[in-house]
Amino acid sequence: MTLGALLQQVGLSDRATGPTGGTIDRVVVDSREVTDRSLFIAMRGLFADGHEYIHQAIEGGARAIIAERPAPASLDQGVAWVEVEDSGPVLGRVAAALYDHPSRDLKVLAVTGTNGKTTVSWLLDAVLTSRGYLTGVVGTIETRFGDTVVQTGYTTPPAHVLHGLLARMRDAGVTHVLLEASSHGLKLNRMSGVEVAVGGYTNLSRDHMDFHPDMEDYRNTKASLFRDFGCSGAFNIDDEVGASMAREFSPSGVTVSTHDSAADLWLEDLICDLDGCHATLHSGGETHPFHVPLIGRHNAENGLVAIGMLTLAGMELREALLGLSEAPATPGRLERVPGVRRVLVDYAHSPDALENVLGALRPLVSGRIICVFGAGGDRDPGKRPEMGAIVDQMADYAVVTSDNPRSEDPQSILDAIVTGMSDQTPRQVVVDRREAIELAARLAGPEDLVLLAGKGHETTQEIAGVKHTFDDRLEARRVLDALSSEGVS
Repeated sequence: MTLGALLQQVGLSDRATGPTGGTIDRVVVDSREVTDRSLFIAMRGLFADGHEYIHQAIEGGARAIIAERPAPASLDQGVAWVEVEDSGPVLGRVAAALYDHPSRDLKVLAVTGTNGKTTVSWLLDAVLTSRGYLTGVVGTIETRFGDTVVQTGYTTPPAHVLHGLLARMRDAGVTHVLLEASSHGLKLNRMSGVEVAVGGYTNLSRDHMDFHPDMEDYRNTKASLFRDFGCSGAFNIDDEVGASMAREFSPSGVTVSTHDSAADLWLEDLICDLDGCHATLHSGGETHPFHVPLIGRHNAENGLVAIGMLTLAGMELREALLGLSEAPATPGRLERVPGVRRVLVDYAHSPDALENVLGALRPLVSGRIICVFGAGGDRDPGKRPEMGAIVDQMADYAVVTSDNPRSEDPQSILDAIVTGMSDQTPRQVVVDRREAIELAARLAGPEDLVLLAGKGHETTQEIAGVKHTFDDRLEARRVLDALSSEGVS
């Protein structure tokens, strides 16, 4: 596509100076990735400003620049320049046009919320796949479609990457895309240009306060999925913020609840055990059996959001419920590690997530709950003592250890966690996570349960800026195998 045609599609023709007849086949925001026929868009990021690298982009062969400043007098006459007020939303619009608007040929289902995004997207994927649809998943664990797996490093990838992925999915015959809409992704315009068919909302609790100035900003960012993309939505009204969003946006959607009969889809006689959650689902005067094979009441909420989204996407309710009942476990979400002791791995890394998981497990465990947990470095420090307090109140034994310290001193993070803890629950502080996991597994008796919280599906641990290979599931399996070889049963 020529630069002129591309700019005309996104309404920027009148802002261009310089030659616009050249062909553009790539949009980049990193000057190191520039090749011939590239359009470089200068973005103001969290840690760097792309405007400082325009010279390098031109040297690398960029045919055009989009920036938030006027063209310099010294600009090479062979390079086109487009001045805009905000590069953020422009990136998505340009990428969508360059890839011929791939989301228009896909049914994009996007889910947002503090916790549950990954579980809901994996439930959606499981149900749709079991019904014969070819799906694509974009999210925390991985981005995949068919046999192709892509590690983007983001929950919601940057807009030019996302549209490129959507184009590949479209070309591979994908019909439905399940997209996790993170608050970073929404606020940083990573979904700009994506046409969303159905949205879903799970819950809102404290997280990412290193990124959002306050909870109101966090809430409004989540709400932008429905406000700015014009999609119908499934809202969990067990959550107070979800109830307020439903009042604002529900004319084009459905409400779901585990107990509130005012919801469009609601549950009665909910029972949760180690085999999952069972209930009777009410919908429009009819009742249906409801089963989600995942542990915890919070997963009943996640299952309801998935069902609501599927019905909005056109699936019959009975068919959606049948698919849900057959869904496999989501990696790193209360995932059982096989062995001589009961060990579960979960991604819970916020106060609310820890409270949900521990609350779900408490009535299911006759012995002790031994919780191994930490808090991420270079992230909201305010949640550290809150997490400590929750484990102190809800677990029987706490092992405080490193999560992903990143650039911070690991011990200082653990010290902050412990400030929220009393002497109510026995605890040990072990900086090395591998040692902490072994300690917990060896402490556990036959009736106890070990919860490894925080890292879930992750396969690395970042310490001092270096990512080391580390998987809670593999570490736990190693210890459990050792216990078995020692004759423990």
